[in-house]
Amino acid sequence: MHLRGDSMKVIDRELSWLSFNYRCLDNAARSNNPLLERLNFLGITDSNLSEFISVRFSYVLGGFLSNKKILDDLGKKNFEKKYENLLEGILEFKNEQYVVYRSLMKSLKEELGVVLIDDYDELPSKHKKFCEKYFEENVLPLLTPVAYDSTKELPVLADDELHFLIQVSDKKKSAICLMAVPKQVERVVQLSDKKFVLVEELIGHNIHRLFVGKHIEGFVQFKTYRYISNIEIDEEEFILDKVKRYLTERDLSNNAVFLDVRASKKDQDLVKVLYKLMDVYKRHIFVTPRPLLLNFLSSRFYEDPKYQYKPFKPQEVNEVIGDRGIMKYLQKEDLLIHHPYESFETIIDLIREAAEDSEVISIKQTLYRVSSNHSALIKELCKASQNGKNVVVMLELKARFSEKKNISLIETLKSAGVTIVYGFTNLKVHSKLLIIMKKTKKELRIFSHIGTGNYNEETAKIYTDISFLTSNKKIGKELNDLFNMISGFSAPGKTEHIYYSPKGIRSQLCKLIKREIAHAKDGNDAHVWIKVNAICDKEMIEIIYEAAKKGVKFDIICRGICSIVATKNIKIKSVVGRYLEHSRIYGFYNDGKPTLMISSADLLTRNLDHRVELMVPIKDKKCKNKLAKIFDVTWDDEKNSYWMMSEDGKFARAHGKKDCHQMFIDHSLESLKARKKK
Repeated sequence: MHLRGDSMKVIDRELSWLSFNYRCLDNAARSNNPLLERLNFLGITDSNLSEFISVRFSYVLGGFLSNKKILDDLGKKNFEKKYENLLEGILEFKNEQYVVYRSLMKSLKEELGVVLIDDYDELPSKHKKFCEKYFEENVLPLLTPVAYDSTKELPVLADDELHFLIQVSDKKKSAICLMAVPKQVERVVQLSDKKFVLVEELIGHNIHRLFVGKHIEGFVQFKTYRYISNIEIDEEEFILDKVKRYLTERDLSNNAVFLDVRASKKDQDLVKVLYKLMDVYKRHIFVTPRPLLLNFLSSRFYEDPKYQYKPFKPQEVNEVIGDRGIMKYLQKEDLLIHHPYESFETIIDLIREAAEDSEVISIKQTLYRVSSNHSALIKELCKASQNGKNVVVMLELKARFSEKKNISLIETLKSAGVTIVYGFTNLKVHSKLLIIMKKTKKELRIFSHIGTGNYNEETAKIYTDISFLTSNKKIGKELNDLFNMISGFSAPGKTEHIYYSPKGIRSQLCKLIKREIAHAKDGNDAHVWIKVNAICDKEMIEIIYEAAKKGVKFDIICRGICSIVATKNIKIKSVVGRYLEHSRIYGFYNDGKPTLMISSADLLTRNLDHRVELMVPIKDKKCKNKLAKIFDVTWDDEKNSYWMMSEDGKFARAHGKKDCHQMFIDHSLESLKARKKK
């Protein structure tokens, strides 16, 4: 933690993120979670950490070595301390992961009789013959060792693959070879109903078969973490060309900043060869005798309903609003949907209706991350275009780790006649909006959707998000102005029914907090409710502290990075459980006349100043009450909650049985039963 003045306490962003991943790890360790779901949580922590090292740790390392701006902002000594703390935190976390891994393997064996063998010598003799045959038929053809010497370049080593460094020799000389295990190779090999073995054990035992006539001196397994930078685009450069070039450079780069290594005691000398070959600092090597790439634990290699979350089917649109069409429903009242308890299919059904409605003229939509170019949503947009609608899609090419998928969407959409807009060069469009224009004999109707999450059918099954649908013309016109700003050279005028960044969200949030300060000054109750994924922006933290000192109470649900400190008037909790809390909700008591809003923006500087984000007040009474209930139930959660307890930003697990995720599921099922009775 570093301090700004006497009152501005700010928790380090990166260390706060590690704290969040510890909460995920705690879900892997806690015995009251289903055992097989605990495996999934451990896999999630590994995926999280991999991205964190490649993006945030790499950024800190780059700043430590060369980034003058960062050094100017933090001071050299502070930055050195930040780097040291972060490196220590990463290594400690990795050790804790393997403590949990060993515990889970023990529980698997004791409770389910399931054995995951990660040492070939532990294989029962009856299975070894099967393993040799499996290796011969399914693994060996896919492996390609590449010899390396000082005259050659290193082969490209992908972060999401396991690699081997092998030392081989004959009578004349020895050589170093590198070999990737393609991610298409099944990581877990099933031996019987409840016995499994990791494929790297088969590879290690049979590695001599790749080097006929040679002697294997030794080998180590390793995983790389490469530096992933932001895309920087020249204003005069076509954005698609730049993104493609960036991806090529990223994919062909071997600029590793960190290595995980699995090595036996006799092969420790090869670890030295590896980090020198990869040009990685010795301190950035994590050596373990246990399996690498623990994200395979999320693959659900073993299924047993008794040890997993009970399946839940979200309510479909007809179960939420009846058999009327969505646009007919929206002509009379607004609709607020809570995913994943209410199905994302409603949004797809709305586009499907629009595609088939002869009075619909146009569909405009922003896309940030989609599940695939074969998704139902993409198919309906294509169908709408083929049916003669004017379909315009703003496709954000710079969405990190979705760049390739978004580029592949271009041809799919273009071949159906969809107009593609790429947005701004150095400003990501992160807002989630859909606008449908329908021309009847009497009037032009505008149907709008604003969401807190992406238009992604897959993540909508596991992320909690809010969708707001309306036919309010004033909202629709302002959304259309915003879309035109993104797609063209327009600048929307002053908005009264929506707020957008980089211009309006920050100022509006500050204005509403100051209104609560005024209420507190007058002796009235003053309260702010915030539910976000992250809080790190210093200006917002400063005004929250100022308001809290003047009597405004804050209830904050922040899942991930949280740089603000809990105080007497600032209560902070994180909810981490079955579903990933992703919705953004902002509420202000306003002396008994509450203002409630949803947004695509977290309280990060990038969201408020460097992205196009959207925030919309919810005014419909029914929708407003539902949104308030969503916050209240989440706030009352005990099972999935962690409270910030002290000034160092540490969280402690809450105690109790109230489970907000299960309560929302139960409410959804009860609503469905009540509707069916009618």
